[in-house]
Amino acid sequence: MFYFFFESRNSKKDPVVIWLTGGPGCSSELALFYENGPFTIADNMSLVWNEYGWDKASNLLYVDQPIGTGFSYSSDQRDIRHNEDEVSNDLYDFLQAFFAEHPEFAKNDFFITGESYAGHYIPAFAARVHRGNKAKEGIHINLKGFAIGNGLTDPAIQYKAY
Repeated sequence: MFYFFFESRNSKKDPVVIWLTGGPGCSSELALFYENGPFTIADNMSLVWNEYGWDKASNLLYVDQPIGTGFSYSSDQRDIRHNEDEVSNDLYDFLQAFFAEHPEFAKNDFFITGESYAGHYIPAFAARVHRGNKAKEGIHINLKGFAIGNGLTDPAIQYKAY
């Protein structure tokens, strides 16, 4: 899975926050460059610091998910996911690999955040992390909470409100 990781401007001890853009199939770079990332794209296509970037208080992880989104790809069609359980397993495996590669962040508080269709993925992903921790699978992930902005959780109910 493709990702961007930005260390906090404040402290490596700040929480690790993963951001998942919804869709499904929207790249997390949308949020990285247009919402809460450390940079925005100026009119002349250069990068400028985002004075409101979440990296002022957290270590930020943006992941293109599910596989087939953005720069996350596979040449094997069996890697394409079709439900929240499959996506959450991939994200859990990704986190295990990430914290193995970056052990200095493994004990930090961890938060799952996102928007839109991530309203489906985030609860499933949080439950998967909890199950993994409870079963003592791999590296313990210090999950402290999750947040869903403008989440799509129940289209049959939500679409009537538009």
